Amino acid sequence: MNTAGSAGSRTPDAYDAQLQTRRREYLEWIIDTFADLEPGMKPADGRLWSLNHARLCLDRGTDEAGRYLAQVALPRDRDFMGIRLAKTLFDFRESPRLTEAAREHLETVIRDWEMNSFSRLAKWPRQHTENHDIMFLTVGLLSQHLRGQDIGGHLTEVRQWLAWRFERGFYEWNSHRYQFHTSNALQVLAAHAPAEDVRRGAEALFNVMLAERCLLSVGGYLGGCFMRGYEEDRGCDYLNDNRYDAFLPTVWLALGVGEPRFDYARSDGLSPAGDGFGNGRDPRLNQDEGMFFAGGRIVPHRLLPCLLADTAKRAELIYTGKRATAGYPTYYEPPSDWRTNQLVHYYNTPHVSMGSVQYMDGAYPITSKARSRWWSVLFPSEPSQVLRARTDGWPAQRVVQHRNWLVGEGELIATHGLTPCKVGPWNLYEVGKALCAHIEIDGWHVVQVSDTDKHPTGRAFLETLAMPVIDGNVLRGATDEGDSVRVDLSTMALEVNGVPRPSRTDMLHDSPAMRSRYGSGIIEIDTSKGRLVYDASELLDLPARGTAEQALSALTSPSRGQ
Repeated sequence: MNTAGSAGSRTPDAYDAQLQTRRREYLEWIIDTFADLEPGMKPADGRLWSLNHARLCLDRGTDEAGRYLAQVALPRDRDFMGIRLAKTLFDFRESPRLTEAAREHLETVIRDWEMNSFSRLAKWPRQHTENHDIMFLTVGLLSQHLRGQDIGGHLTEVRQWLAWRFERGFYEWNSHRYQFHTSNALQVLAAHAPAEDVRRGAEALFNVMLAERCLLSVGGYLGGCFMRGYEEDRGCDYLNDNRYDAFLPTVWLALGVGEPRFDYARSDGLSPAGDGFGNGRDPRLNQDEGMFFAGGRIVPHRLLPCLLADTAKRAELIYTGKRATAGYPTYYEPPSDWRTNQLVHYYNTPHVSMGSVQYMDGAYPITSKARSRWWSVLFPSEPSQVLRARTDGWPAQRVVQHRNWLVGEGELIATHGLTPCKVGPWNLYEVGKALCAHIEIDGWHVVQVSDTDKHPTGRAFLETLAMPVIDGNVLRGATDEGDSVRVDLSTMALEVNGVPRPSRTDMLHDSPAMRSRYGSGIIEIDTSKGRLVYDASELLDLPARGTAEQALSALTSPSRGQ
Protein backbone atom coordinates (compact mmCIF):
# COMPACT_ATOMS: atom_id res chain seq x y z
CA MET A 1 0.00 0.00 0.00
CA ASN A 2 1.41 3.37 -1.03
CA THR A 3 0.29 6.66 0.43
CA ALA A 4 1.36 10.21 -0.18
CA GLY A 5 0.54 13.53 1.45
CA SER A 6 0.47 14.90 4.94
CA ALA A 7 -2.89 13.28 5.60
CA GLY A 8 -1.13 9.94 5.78
CA SER A 9 0.23 10.83 9.23
CA ARG A 10 -0.93 8.66 12.11
CA THR A 11 -0.42 11.40 14.69
CA PRO A 12 -3.46 11.63 17.00
CA ASP A 13 -5.58 14.67 16.21
CA ALA A 14 -9.12 15.98 16.45
CA TYR A 15 -10.37 13.27 14.11
CA ASP A 16 -9.18 10.57 16.52
CA ALA A 17 -10.96 12.24 19.41
CA GLN A 18 -14.19 12.59 17.43
CA LEU A 19 -13.96 8.97 16.29
CA GLN A 20 -13.56 7.69 19.83
CA THR A 21 -16.41 9.91 21.04
CA ARG A 22 -18.75 8.54 18.37
CA ARG A 23 -17.75 4.98 19.15
CA ARG A 24 -18.38 5.39 22.86
CA GLU A 25 -21.68 7.19 22.25
CA TYR A 26 -22.87 4.32 20.06
CA LEU A 27 -21.86 1.62 22.57
CA GLU A 28 -23.48 3.50 25.45
CA TRP A 29 -26.68 3.86 23.43
CA ILE A 30 -26.72 0.11 22.76
CA ILE A 31 -26.40 -0.68 26.46
CA ASP A 32 -28.83 1.96 27.69
CA THR A 33 -31.47 1.06 25.10
CA PHE A 34 -31.22 -2.73 24.89
CA ALA A 35 -30.75 -3.42 28.61
CA ASP A 36 -34.30 -2.22 29.27
CA LEU A 37 -35.58 -4.57 26.54
CA GLU A 38 -33.49 -7.55 27.61
CA PRO A 39 -36.10 -9.28 29.84
CA GLY A 40 -38.48 -9.65 26.90
CA MET A 41 -35.92 -10.82 24.34
CA LYS A 42 -35.91 -14.37 23.04
CA PRO A 43 -32.64 -16.36 23.02
CA ALA A 44 -32.09 -15.83 19.29
CA ASP A 45 -32.71 -12.08 19.42
CA GLY A 46 -29.81 -10.42 17.63
CA ARG A 47 -29.90 -7.46 19.99
CA LEU A 48 -28.66 -9.71 22.79
CA TRP A 49 -25.30 -10.14 21.12
CA SER A 50 -24.99 -6.38 20.59
CA LEU A 51 -25.89 -5.64 24.18
CA ASN A 52 -23.46 -8.11 25.66
CA HIS A 53 -20.58 -7.33 23.33
CA ALA A 54 -21.04 -3.65 24.19
CA ARG A 55 -20.95 -4.57 27.88
CA LEU A 56 -17.54 -6.13 27.34
CA CYS A 57 -16.32 -3.14 25.35
CA LEU A 58 -17.24 -0.65 28.08
CA ASP A 59 -16.59 -3.01 31.04
CA ARG A 60 -20.18 -2.58 32.22
CA GLY A 61 -22.24 -5.63 33.17
CA THR A 62 -19.58 -8.19 32.24
CA ASP A 63 -21.15 -10.83 34.50
CA GLU A 64 -24.40 -10.59 32.53
CA ALA A 65 -22.41 -10.74 29.30
CA GLY A 66 -20.62 -13.86 30.53
CA ARG A 67 -23.88 -15.66 31.28
CA TYR A 68 -25.26 -14.91 27.82
CA LEU A 69 -22.06 -15.80 25.97
CA ALA A 70 -21.67 -19.07 27.88
CA GLN A 71 -24.87 -20.46 26.33
CA VAL A 72 -25.59 -18.54 23.09
CA ALA A 73 -26.44 -20.82 20.17
CA LEU A 74 -26.23 -20.37 16.42
CA PRO A 75 -29.53 -19.73 14.56
CA ARG A 76 -30.46 -21.22 11.20
CA ASP A 77 -28.39 -18.73 9.21
CA ARG A 78 -25.38 -19.45 11.36
CA ASP A 79 -22.84 -17.23 9.61
CA PHE A 80 -24.62 -14.02 10.68
CA MET A 81 -24.23 -14.94 14.34
CA GLY A 82 -21.04 -16.92 13.80
CA ILE A 83 -19.09 -13.89 12.61
CA ARG A 84 -20.32 -11.97 15.65
CA LEU A 85 -19.32 -14.66 18.11
CA ALA A 86 -15.94 -14.92 16.39
CA LYS A 87 -15.46 -11.18 16.88
CA THR A 88 -16.36 -11.40 20.58
CA LEU A 89 -14.09 -14.38 21.16
CA PHE A 90 -11.02 -12.96 19.46
CA ASP A 91 -11.58 -9.41 20.72
CA PHE A 92 -11.71 -10.59 24.33
CA ARG A 93 -10.05 -13.99 24.34
CA GLU A 94 -7.17 -12.69 26.45
CA SER A 95 -9.24 -10.26 28.51
CA PRO A 96 -10.45 -10.88 32.07
CA ARG A 97 -13.74 -9.26 31.04
CA LEU A 98 -14.69 -12.53 29.34
CA THR A 99 -15.52 -15.27 31.85
CA GLU A 100 -13.81 -18.65 31.52
CA ALA A 101 -17.16 -20.35 30.86
CA ALA A 102 -17.97 -17.90 28.08
CA ARG A 103 -14.51 -18.28 26.56
CA GLU A 104 -14.73 -22.07 26.54
CA HIS A 105 -18.20 -22.02 25.00
CA LEU A 106 -17.26 -19.54 22.27
CA GLU A 107 -14.12 -21.50 21.45
CA THR A 108 -16.23 -24.62 21.12
CA VAL A 109 -18.70 -22.87 18.78
CA ILE A 110 -15.92 -21.62 16.50
CA ARG A 111 -13.75 -24.74 16.73
CA ASP A 112 -16.71 -26.97 15.80
CA TRP A 113 -17.71 -24.80 12.85
CA GLU A 114 -18.78 -27.00 9.93
CA MET A 115 -16.01 -26.92 7.33
CA ASN A 116 -18.07 -27.17 4.14
CA SER A 117 -17.03 -25.65 0.81
CA PHE A 118 -18.39 -22.24 1.87
CA SER A 119 -15.96 -22.24 4.78
CA ARG A 120 -12.95 -23.47 2.83
CA LEU A 121 -12.94 -22.07 -0.70
CA ALA A 122 -13.09 -18.74 -2.50
CA LYS A 123 -14.93 -19.00 -5.80
CA TRP A 124 -15.72 -16.75 -8.73
CA PRO A 125 -18.58 -16.67 -9.45
CA ARG A 126 -19.46 -16.94 -5.78
CA GLN A 127 -20.97 -20.04 -4.24
CA HIS A 128 -23.87 -18.49 -2.35
CA THR A 129 -23.90 -14.72 -2.09
CA GLU A 130 -21.01 -12.39 -1.50
CA ASN A 131 -21.69 -11.56 2.12
CA HIS A 132 -22.31 -15.19 3.05
CA ASP A 133 -19.16 -16.34 1.26
CA ILE A 134 -16.80 -14.03 3.13
CA MET A 135 -18.46 -14.62 6.51
CA PHE A 136 -18.22 -18.40 6.10
CA LEU A 137 -14.66 -18.16 4.80
CA THR A 138 -13.59 -15.93 7.69
CA VAL A 139 -15.09 -18.08 10.43
CA GLY A 140 -13.69 -21.15 8.69
CA LEU A 141 -10.19 -19.65 8.79
CA LEU A 142 -10.45 -18.84 12.50
CA SER A 143 -11.89 -22.29 13.19
CA GLN A 144 -8.94 -23.99 11.50
CA HIS A 145 -6.59 -21.71 13.43
CA LEU A 146 -8.21 -22.66 16.75
CA ARG A 147 -7.89 -26.34 15.87
CA GLY A 148 -4.17 -25.90 15.35
CA GLN A 149 -4.40 -27.13 11.77
CA ASP A 150 -2.37 -25.98 8.78
CA ILE A 151 -4.02 -22.79 7.53
CA GLY A 152 -1.71 -22.03 4.62
CA GLY A 153 -4.19 -23.11 1.99
CA HIS A 154 -7.04 -21.37 3.75
CA LEU A 155 -5.09 -18.11 3.89
CA THR A 156 -4.53 -18.39 0.14
CA GLU A 157 -8.29 -18.68 -0.38
CA VAL A 158 -8.93 -15.56 1.71
CA ARG A 159 -6.19 -13.68 -0.15
CA GLN A 160 -7.83 -14.64 -3.44
CA TRP A 161 -11.25 -13.47 -2.28
CA LEU A 162 -9.80 -10.11 -1.26
CA ALA A 163 -7.78 -9.75 -4.47
CA TRP A 164 -10.83 -10.39 -6.63
CA ARG A 165 -12.63 -7.49 -4.97
CA PHE A 166 -9.74 -5.13 -5.64
CA GLU A 167 -9.73 -6.32 -9.24
CA ARG A 168 -13.45 -6.66 -9.94
CA GLY A 169 -15.38 -4.91 -7.17
CA PHE A 170 -18.37 -6.35 -5.34
CA TYR A 171 -21.36 -8.37 -6.50
CA GLU A 172 -23.63 -6.80 -3.89
CA TRP A 173 -22.34 -3.33 -4.62
CA ASN A 174 -23.94 -0.55 -2.61
CA SER A 175 -26.60 -2.91 -1.21
CA HIS A 176 -28.59 -1.20 1.51
CA ARG A 177 -29.25 -4.64 2.97
CA TYR A 178 -26.02 -6.60 2.66
CA GLN A 179 -23.05 -4.25 2.38
CA PHE A 180 -22.48 -4.12 6.12
CA HIS A 181 -22.38 -7.91 6.44
CA THR A 182 -19.41 -7.94 4.08
CA SER A 183 -17.74 -5.11 5.98
CA ASN A 184 -18.25 -7.00 9.26
CA ALA A 185 -16.19 -9.93 8.01
CA LEU A 186 -13.50 -7.60 6.68
CA GLN A 187 -13.19 -5.95 10.08
CA VAL A 188 -12.77 -9.33 11.80
CA LEU A 189 -10.07 -10.27 9.30
CA ALA A 190 -8.37 -6.90 9.70
CA ALA A 191 -8.14 -7.43 13.45
CA HIS A 192 -7.61 -11.17 13.81
CA ALA A 193 -6.48 -12.91 10.62
CA PRO A 194 -3.40 -14.98 11.50
CA ALA A 195 -1.32 -13.38 8.71
CA GLU A 196 -0.18 -9.78 8.48
CA ASP A 197 -0.80 -9.40 4.75
CA VAL A 198 -4.38 -10.64 5.12
CA ARG A 199 -5.00 -8.23 7.99
CA ARG A 200 -3.57 -5.39 5.91
CA GLY A 201 -5.56 -6.41 2.83
CA ALA A 202 -8.87 -6.66 4.68
CA GLU A 203 -8.39 -3.24 6.26
CA ALA A 204 -7.52 -1.76 2.88
CA LEU A 205 -10.62 -3.24 1.28
CA PHE A 206 -12.75 -1.85 4.10
CA ASN A 207 -11.20 1.54 3.37
CA VAL A 208 -12.12 1.12 -0.30
CA MET A 209 -15.74 0.56 0.73
CA LEU A 210 -15.63 3.78 2.73
CA ALA A 211 -13.95 5.60 -0.17
CA GLU A 212 -16.79 4.57 -2.49
CA ARG A 213 -19.26 5.93 0.04
CA CYS A 214 -17.32 9.21 0.24
CA LEU A 215 -17.43 9.49 -3.52
CA LEU A 216 -20.95 8.31 -4.36
CA SER A 217 -23.00 9.48 -1.40
CA VAL A 218 -24.35 12.91 -0.60
CA GLY A 219 -23.89 13.62 3.09
CA GLY A 220 -23.41 9.90 3.71
CA TYR A 221 -26.68 8.90 2.04
CA LEU A 222 -26.30 6.64 -0.96
CA GLY A 223 -28.76 7.13 -3.78
CA GLY A 224 -28.83 5.80 -7.29
CA CYS A 225 -28.70 2.12 -8.11
CA PHE A 226 -27.71 -0.90 -6.09
CA MET A 227 -27.77 -4.67 -6.33
CA ARG A 228 -29.95 -6.55 -3.84
CA GLY A 229 -32.43 -4.98 -1.47
CA TYR A 230 -36.00 -5.69 -0.44
CA GLU A 231 -39.28 -3.93 -0.93
CA GLU A 232 -42.10 -3.46 1.57
CA ASP A 233 -43.37 -7.00 1.00
CA ARG A 234 -40.33 -8.24 2.94
CA GLY A 235 -40.93 -5.93 5.88
CA CYS A 236 -38.25 -3.31 5.26
CA ASP A 237 -38.41 -1.08 2.21
CA TYR A 238 -34.76 -0.74 1.24
CA LEU A 239 -35.68 0.20 -2.32
CA ASN A 240 -37.88 3.17 -1.48
CA ASP A 241 -36.17 4.83 1.49
CA ASN A 242 -32.46 5.67 1.64
CA ARG A 243 -32.60 5.76 5.45
CA TYR A 244 -33.01 1.97 5.32
CA ASP A 245 -29.30 1.57 4.66
CA ALA A 246 -27.54 -0.86 6.97
CA PHE A 247 -24.11 0.68 6.25
CA LEU A 248 -25.19 4.17 7.39
CA PRO A 249 -24.26 3.70 11.09
CA THR A 250 -20.76 2.58 10.08
CA VAL A 251 -20.46 5.60 7.78
CA TRP A 252 -21.52 7.89 10.62
CA LEU A 253 -19.07 6.28 13.03
CA ALA A 254 -16.17 6.36 10.57
CA LEU A 255 -16.78 9.70 8.86
CA GLY A 256 -19.28 11.63 10.96
CA VAL A 257 -21.97 11.93 8.25
CA GLY A 258 -25.33 10.24 7.77
CA GLU A 259 -27.38 8.86 10.65
CA PRO A 260 -25.92 7.06 13.67
CA ARG A 261 -28.93 4.77 13.93
CA PHE A 262 -32.36 4.38 12.46
CA ASP A 263 -35.14 6.37 14.13
CA TYR A 264 -38.08 4.00 14.36
CA ALA A 265 -40.36 6.86 15.36
CA ARG A 266 -40.20 7.89 11.66
CA SER A 267 -40.54 4.41 10.25
CA ASP A 268 -44.23 4.28 9.35
CA GLY A 269 -44.69 1.20 11.50
CA LEU A 270 -41.42 -0.61 10.81
CA SER A 271 -40.25 -2.65 13.79
CA PRO A 272 -36.66 -3.47 14.69
CA ALA A 273 -35.34 -6.91 13.84
CA GLY A 274 -35.69 -9.30 16.74
CA ASP A 275 -36.01 -13.05 17.11
CA GLY A 276 -34.71 -14.88 14.07
CA PHE A 277 -31.95 -12.31 13.67
CA GLY A 278 -30.13 -12.43 10.39
CA ASN A 279 -32.25 -14.81 8.38
CA GLY A 280 -34.68 -14.36 5.53
CA ARG A 281 -37.74 -14.64 7.75
CA ASP A 282 -36.83 -11.42 9.51
CA PRO A 283 -35.41 -8.98 6.96
CA ARG A 284 -36.28 -5.90 9.01
CA LEU A 285 -33.61 -3.46 10.06
CA ASN A 286 -31.27 -4.40 12.85
CA GLN A 287 -30.46 -1.69 15.36
CA ASP A 288 -26.83 -2.68 15.74
CA GLU A 289 -25.46 -2.30 12.23
CA GLY A 290 -22.49 -0.25 13.47
CA MET A 291 -21.45 -2.55 16.32
CA PHE A 292 -18.47 -4.09 14.52
CA PHE A 293 -16.93 -0.69 13.89
CA ALA A 294 -18.01 0.82 17.22
CA GLY A 295 -16.45 -2.07 19.11
CA GLY A 296 -13.34 -2.29 16.93
CA ARG A 297 -10.06 -0.49 16.57
CA ILE A 298 -9.81 0.23 12.84
CA VAL A 299 -9.00 3.87 12.11
CA PRO A 300 -10.02 4.80 8.56
CA HIS A 301 -7.21 6.10 6.40
CA ARG A 302 -6.58 9.79 7.05
CA LEU A 303 -7.19 10.69 3.42
CA LEU A 304 -10.81 9.49 3.54
CA PRO A 305 -12.18 12.47 5.50
CA CYS A 306 -10.34 14.65 3.00
CA LEU A 307 -11.94 12.72 0.10
CA LEU A 308 -15.34 13.26 1.67
CA ALA A 309 -14.71 16.99 2.14
CA ASP A 310 -13.39 17.36 -1.40
CA THR A 311 -16.44 15.61 -2.82
CA ALA A 312 -18.84 17.77 -0.81
CA LYS A 313 -17.23 20.92 -2.26
CA ARG A 314 -17.61 19.88 -5.90
CA ALA A 315 -20.34 21.61 -7.88
CA GLU A 316 -20.89 18.25 -9.57
CA LEU A 317 -19.30 14.83 -9.68
CA ILE A 318 -19.62 12.29 -12.48
CA TYR A 319 -18.65 8.69 -11.82
CA THR A 320 -18.85 5.58 -13.97
CA GLY A 321 -17.61 2.08 -13.36
CA LYS A 322 -18.14 -1.53 -14.30
CA ARG A 323 -19.83 -3.88 -11.85
CA ALA A 324 -20.26 -7.63 -12.14
CA THR A 325 -22.95 -9.90 -10.78
CA ALA A 326 -22.12 -12.93 -12.92
CA GLY A 327 -25.86 -13.35 -13.30
CA TYR A 328 -26.82 -13.28 -9.64
CA PRO A 329 -28.92 -14.98 -8.42
CA THR A 330 -29.98 -17.51 -11.05
CA TYR A 331 -27.10 -17.48 -13.50
CA TYR A 332 -23.55 -18.56 -12.77
CA GLU A 333 -21.71 -17.10 -15.72
CA PRO A 334 -17.94 -16.58 -16.00
CA PRO A 335 -16.61 -13.01 -15.84
CA SER A 336 -16.24 -12.98 -19.64
CA ASP A 337 -20.00 -13.39 -20.11
CA TRP A 338 -21.87 -10.26 -21.19
CA ARG A 339 -24.14 -10.53 -18.17
CA THR A 340 -21.25 -9.23 -16.09
CA ASN A 341 -21.01 -6.06 -18.17
CA GLN A 342 -22.95 -3.54 -16.14
CA LEU A 343 -22.10 0.13 -16.30
CA VAL A 344 -22.84 2.18 -13.22
CA HIS A 345 -23.41 5.93 -13.56
CA TYR A 346 -23.63 8.54 -10.84
CA TYR A 347 -24.25 12.25 -11.16
CA ASN A 348 -23.98 14.03 -7.81
CA THR A 349 -24.14 17.60 -6.62
CA PRO A 350 -24.13 18.60 -2.93
CA HIS A 351 -27.94 18.55 -3.08
CA VAL A 352 -29.04 15.73 -5.39
CA SER A 353 -27.86 12.37 -6.71
CA MET A 354 -29.03 10.44 -9.75
CA GLY A 355 -27.58 7.02 -10.47
CA SER A 356 -28.31 4.09 -12.74
CA VAL A 357 -26.97 0.75 -13.96
CA GLN A 358 -27.09 -0.32 -17.59
CA TYR A 359 -26.50 -3.79 -19.01
CA MET A 360 -24.22 -2.97 -21.88
CA ASP A 361 -24.73 -5.91 -24.25
CA GLY A 362 -28.45 -6.46 -24.29
CA ALA A 363 -31.57 -6.76 -22.20
CA TYR A 364 -30.94 -9.13 -19.32
CA PRO A 365 -33.88 -10.77 -17.51
CA ILE A 366 -33.27 -10.45 -13.77
CA THR A 367 -35.40 -12.45 -11.38
CA SER A 368 -37.30 -10.45 -8.78
CA LYS A 369 -35.22 -12.23 -6.12
CA ALA A 370 -32.38 -9.86 -6.94
CA ARG A 371 -34.52 -6.92 -5.76
CA SER A 372 -32.20 -4.42 -7.36
CA ARG A 373 -32.72 -0.70 -7.81
CA TRP A 374 -31.86 0.14 -11.38
CA TRP A 375 -32.07 3.92 -11.22
CA SER A 376 -33.21 6.48 -8.69
CA VAL A 377 -32.91 10.08 -7.59
CA LEU A 378 -31.83 10.90 -4.03
CA PHE A 379 -32.79 14.11 -2.24
CA PRO A 380 -30.40 14.13 0.75
CA SER A 381 -32.33 16.81 2.62
CA GLU A 382 -35.18 14.24 2.72
CA PRO A 383 -33.45 10.86 2.25
CA SER A 384 -36.67 8.92 2.74
CA GLN A 385 -37.97 10.39 -0.53
CA VAL A 386 -36.96 8.41 -3.59
CA LEU A 387 -37.88 8.75 -7.24
CA ARG A 388 -37.33 5.51 -9.16
CA ALA A 389 -38.97 3.03 -11.52
CA ARG A 390 -40.34 -0.36 -10.51
CA THR A 391 -40.24 -3.32 -12.85
CA ASP A 392 -41.68 -6.63 -11.69
CA GLY A 393 -41.29 -10.26 -12.61
CA TRP A 394 -38.57 -10.97 -15.16
CA PRO A 395 -38.07 -7.57 -16.75
CA ALA A 396 -35.65 -6.60 -19.45
CA GLN A 397 -34.04 -3.73 -17.58
CA ARG A 398 -33.47 -0.82 -19.92
CA VAL A 399 -31.97 2.45 -18.80
CA VAL A 400 -29.22 4.74 -20.04
CA GLN A 401 -27.75 7.86 -18.43
CA HIS A 402 -25.56 10.73 -19.62
CA ARG A 403 -24.39 13.06 -16.88
CA ASN A 404 -27.59 14.46 -15.31
CA TRP A 405 -29.92 13.15 -18.05
CA LEU A 406 -31.55 9.70 -17.97
CA VAL A 407 -34.12 7.68 -19.85
CA GLY A 408 -35.57 4.43 -18.50
CA GLU A 409 -38.68 2.30 -18.42
CA GLY A 410 -40.95 0.97 -15.67
CA GLU A 411 -43.63 2.13 -13.26
CA LEU A 412 -42.63 5.45 -11.68
CA ILE A 413 -42.48 5.39 -7.88
CA ALA A 414 -42.29 8.55 -5.74
CA THR A 415 -42.13 7.75 -2.03
CA HIS A 416 -42.85 9.25 1.38
CA GLY A 417 -44.72 12.35 0.28
CA LEU A 418 -42.55 13.21 -2.71
CA THR A 419 -44.87 15.08 -5.06
CA PRO A 420 -44.21 17.15 -8.18
CA CYS A 421 -45.48 20.50 -9.33
CA LYS A 422 -46.92 20.36 -12.84
CA VAL A 423 -45.27 22.99 -15.05
CA GLY A 424 -46.42 22.63 -18.63
CA PRO A 425 -45.58 19.08 -19.75
CA TRP A 426 -42.98 18.61 -16.98
CA ASN A 427 -43.25 17.21 -13.48
CA LEU A 428 -40.96 19.36 -11.35
CA TYR A 429 -39.70 18.01 -8.02
CA GLU A 430 -38.10 20.54 -5.66
CA VAL A 431 -36.66 19.17 -2.40
CA GLY A 432 -34.41 21.52 -0.49
CA LYS A 433 -32.00 22.83 -3.10
CA ALA A 434 -32.46 19.80 -5.35
CA LEU A 435 -34.25 20.09 -8.69
CA CYS A 436 -35.61 17.18 -10.71
CA ALA A 437 -37.60 17.35 -13.94
CA HIS A 438 -39.54 14.33 -15.24
CA ILE A 439 -41.66 13.62 -18.26
CA GLU A 440 -43.12 10.37 -19.57
CA ILE A 441 -43.29 9.72 -23.31
CA ASP A 442 -44.75 6.50 -24.72
CA GLY A 443 -43.95 4.65 -21.49
CA TRP A 444 -40.39 5.98 -21.24
CA HIS A 445 -39.32 8.20 -18.35
CA VAL A 446 -36.94 11.05 -19.10
CA VAL A 447 -35.40 12.56 -15.99
CA GLN A 448 -32.96 15.43 -15.49
CA VAL A 449 -31.56 16.74 -12.21
CA SER A 450 -29.78 19.86 -11.03
CA ASP A 451 -29.86 22.20 -8.05
CA THR A 452 -30.41 25.83 -7.17
CA ASP A 453 -26.65 26.46 -6.99
CA LYS A 454 -26.70 26.10 -10.79
CA HIS A 455 -30.23 27.31 -11.62
CA PRO A 456 -31.82 29.94 -9.36
CA THR A 457 -35.31 28.41 -9.53
CA GLY A 458 -37.02 25.29 -10.73
CA ARG A 459 -38.72 27.18 -13.52
CA ALA A 460 -35.38 28.60 -14.64
CA PHE A 461 -34.09 25.02 -14.78
CA LEU A 462 -37.04 23.92 -16.90
CA GLU A 463 -36.40 26.75 -19.36
CA THR A 464 -33.04 25.17 -20.21
CA LEU A 465 -34.55 21.79 -21.06
CA ALA A 466 -35.48 20.48 -24.51
CA MET A 467 -38.60 18.42 -25.03
CA PRO A 468 -37.56 14.82 -25.80
CA VAL A 469 -39.15 13.23 -28.87
CA ILE A 470 -39.49 9.61 -30.00
CA ASP A 471 -39.35 8.68 -33.66
CA GLY A 472 -39.75 4.94 -34.14
CA ASN A 473 -37.19 3.29 -31.90
CA VAL A 474 -35.12 6.45 -31.47
CA LEU A 475 -35.43 8.97 -28.65
CA ARG A 476 -33.81 12.36 -29.05
CA GLY A 477 -33.27 14.94 -26.34
CA ALA A 478 -30.83 17.43 -24.88
CA THR A 479 -29.35 18.22 -21.49
CA ASP A 480 -29.60 21.55 -19.69
CA GLU A 481 -26.01 22.23 -20.84
CA GLY A 482 -26.88 21.67 -24.50
CA ASP A 483 -25.55 18.18 -25.12
CA SER A 484 -27.57 16.47 -27.85
CA VAL A 485 -28.48 12.90 -26.90
CA ARG A 486 -29.81 10.11 -29.12
CA VAL A 487 -30.87 6.72 -27.74
CA ASP A 488 -31.75 3.64 -29.78
CA LEU A 489 -34.52 2.26 -27.56
CA SER A 490 -34.15 -1.25 -28.97
CA THR A 491 -30.51 -1.56 -27.85
CA MET A 492 -30.11 1.41 -25.45
CA ALA A 493 -27.09 2.52 -27.50
CA LEU A 494 -26.33 6.18 -26.76
CA GLU A 495 -24.88 8.92 -28.93
CA VAL A 496 -23.84 12.26 -27.44
CA ASN A 497 -23.44 15.15 -29.89
CA GLY A 498 -23.43 12.62 -32.72
CA VAL A 499 -20.65 10.47 -31.26
CA PRO A 500 -21.39 6.93 -29.94
CA ARG A 501 -20.54 6.71 -26.27
CA PRO A 502 -17.95 4.04 -25.53
CA SER A 503 -18.98 1.43 -22.99
CA ARG A 504 -15.88 1.89 -20.77
CA THR A 505 -16.44 -1.52 -19.23
CA ASP A 506 -12.65 -1.63 -18.96
CA MET A 507 -12.87 0.60 -15.86
CA LEU A 508 -13.88 -0.56 -12.40
CA HIS A 509 -13.81 3.03 -11.12
CA ASP A 510 -13.69 6.05 -13.44
CA SER A 511 -13.91 9.49 -11.87
CA PRO A 512 -11.56 12.40 -11.17
CA ALA A 513 -11.01 11.18 -7.61
CA MET A 514 -10.99 7.38 -7.94
CA ARG A 515 -9.70 5.29 -10.81
CA SER A 516 -9.09 1.59 -11.36
CA ARG A 517 -8.81 -0.46 -14.53
CA TYR A 518 -11.03 -3.52 -14.28
CA GLY A 519 -8.90 -6.54 -13.45
CA SER A 520 -5.75 -4.62 -12.54
CA GLY A 521 -6.12 -4.81 -8.75
CA ILE A 522 -4.79 -1.24 -8.52
CA ILE A 523 -7.06 1.47 -7.10
CA GLU A 524 -5.91 5.11 -7.11
CA ILE A 525 -7.63 7.70 -4.93
CA ASP A 526 -6.71 11.38 -5.27
CA THR A 527 -7.49 14.06 -2.71
CA SER A 528 -6.40 17.65 -2.15
CA LYS A 529 -4.04 16.41 0.59
CA GLY A 530 -2.46 13.44 -1.11
CA ARG A 531 -2.87 10.26 -3.11
CA LEU A 532 -3.79 6.80 -1.83
CA VAL A 533 -2.89 3.77 -3.96
CA TYR A 534 -3.96 0.22 -3.23
CA ASP A 535 -2.21 -2.50 -5.21
CA ALA A 536 -3.55 -5.99 -4.55
CA SER A 537 -0.38 -7.72 -5.74
CA GLU A 538 1.74 -5.73 -3.30
CA LEU A 539 -0.79 -5.54 -0.51
CA LEU A 540 -1.61 -9.21 -0.45
CA ASP A 541 1.79 -10.51 -1.55
CA LEU A 542 0.21 -12.24 -4.55
CA PRO A 543 2.03 -12.79 -7.85
CA ALA A 544 2.22 -9.67 -10.00
CA ARG A 545 -0.57 -9.53 -12.58
CA GLY A 546 1.38 -7.98 -15.43
CA THR A 547 -0.22 -5.43 -17.72
CA ALA A 548 -3.85 -4.37 -17.54
CA GLU A 549 -4.42 -6.12 -20.91
CA GLN A 550 -3.01 -9.35 -19.51
CA ALA A 551 -5.17 -8.98 -16.42
CA LEU A 552 -8.31 -8.52 -18.49
CA SER A 553 -7.38 -11.51 -20.63
CA ALA A 554 -6.92 -13.63 -17.53
CA LEU A 555 -10.49 -12.89 -16.48
CA THR A 556 -11.82 -14.84 -19.45
CA SER A 557 -10.04 -18.03 -18.36
CA PRO A 558 -11.58 -20.47 -15.87
CA SER A 559 -10.33 -19.55 -12.41
CA ARG A 560 -8.92 -21.93 -9.85
CA GLY A 561 -12.06 -21.77 -7.75
CA GLN A 562 -14.63 -22.39 -10.48
